[in-house]
Amino acid sequence: MRQPNPSKDLMADHTLHRLLQLALLVGLIVLSVLTLNMFIFPMLWAAILVYITWPLHMRLAARLPARPNLTAAISTFVLVLGIVTPIVALLLIVQDQALLVMRHAQAVLAGSDIYLPEFVRKLPLVGATLAKSVDMINAHPEIISQTIHKWAQVNLAYGRKFIGYTAYVVGMAIITILIAFFVYRDGRFLLGQVKKSLQLALGHTAEPYFNAAGATVKGVVYGILFTALAQALVAWVGYIVVSWWVDPMPSVLWLTLITFLAAFVPLATPLVWGSLSLWLLSNGYEVPAGALFLWGVFAVSSIDNIIRPIIISATAKVPFLLILFGVLGGIAAFGFIGLFVGPIVLAVCLAVWREWLSQKS
Repeated sequence: MRQPNPSKDLMADHTLHRLLQLALLVGLIVLSVLTLNMFIFPMLWAAILVYITWPLHMRLAARLPARPNLTAAISTFVLVLGIVTPIVALLLIVQDQALLVMRHAQAVLAGSDIYLPEFVRKLPLVGATLAKSVDMINAHPEIISQTIHKWAQVNLAYGRKFIGYTAYVVGMAIITILIAFFVYRDGRFLLGQVKKSLQLALGHTAEPYFNAAGATVKGVVYGILFTALAQALVAWVGYIVVSWWVDPMPSVLWLTLITFLAAFVPLATPLVWGSLSLWLLSNGYEVPAGALFLWGVFAVSSIDNIIRPIIISATAKVPFLLILFGVLGGIAAFGFIGLFVGPIVLAVCLAVWREWLSQKS
């Protein structure tokens, strides 16, 4: 007959207790994620925006140390005026300008043929295909015009879907602003909670990991923002110069804003100035088209290899290829916010990896 073993039974009870605790914790996490699912993106946007503007908030908090609600309200108000309102205005401008471009394209197709220079027709591999496409458009302009009109109605018209989408965006923006207020107000407490959680999970290595991750996040965020701004400004110079030759021409402001948005995605800015170069070439403006193409290659696109490494290297060295994968993968997984989330996730993983290797060496 087996003799009872109190220590073994106690260990089994302890193991069962730990498993039940783990199951309860996992269940609570799953339920929390399901509950907060619709607020995850607003929380991420609020965290990113507050992180970017946190130094300014801290300066204000130092002047009003006993008024956390007031300082949070002021910082939120500045955030709305400085970032949220310009983004909304940008979206409205882009939509209006896109409608104008669509109408202009329809008028061009209906009134005249698209011009394709002879040397382009003779280009190897692509020349014959381009010539065939242009000849088809010139022969049947009404088909392309109808296609553009239908696309504009579906994607750009102020219909019921657009009103519903606008209401959704405005609602998410309000939630983001509300979350940002509380993050501003309780940011120090939340930061302390995160640090304590990391210390419980990682022990004495938590502080180096946290510092490395924070430095990398700052480098990635500011690297993306300032690179996009620099590329947009340099592209604006090229658009202004070309507009002196070309009349009519798409809005320089619209082109600059589109370039700014495209610059968040590595290798995407050539799609903007490259498309404009092709449009100029197809309308007989060969010299402006060539000048803009050269300006885009040697000035606009080269900035990505200058500004971004300088900013990111000032905090933590992150390979460009990692940023590229982070941005493209982030967009595929999370949408527009993936422009920030993707690079941050991969950069933080790289920072943790480097810190771990430094401790093993």
